[in-house]
Amino acid sequence: MKNLIIKFTLLLIVFLGITIKTYSQNFSNQSLKKLESFEININKLDNPKVYNDFNLILKLEKKRRNNKTLGIVLTSFSIVSTTLGIFVFSQGKGTITNSIGGAFLGAGIVSGCISIPLFNSSKNKRKQRDLLIRKYQIN
Repeated sequence: MKNLIIKFTLLLIVFLGITIKTYSQNFSNQSLKKLESFEININKLDNPKVYNDFNLILKLEKKRRNNKTLGIVLTSFSIVSTTLGIFVFSQGKGTITNSIGGAFLGAGIVSGCISIPLFNSSKNKRKQRDLLIRKYQIN
């Protein structure tokens, strides 16, 4: 019976040790360099609120970068596809060529419309990130 209680206690201690969230410096060197590039004072990492804000800054920056990259890719595809669609549509006199040109034109317009919200989202993420950065910037 004593062995069972000891095993249960040790298991409970191990389980609690695994689930307790630590706030000490868990950032990778790359994350610390990114925070330093924003001129943020990274000496207060022991404060949970500051740690969470720094994590949020890094997450917002990553989402902003991903949205902007995808927006650029879709805009590039839109320009190429729309141009190709107009060219094929204007050159073709048969129904198949007109259909192919129309498909390229439609794909270009759709991808262009999809890229606009991505750029807007990127801009909003940048504004949110910049507000948090101003809070912790070194003056």
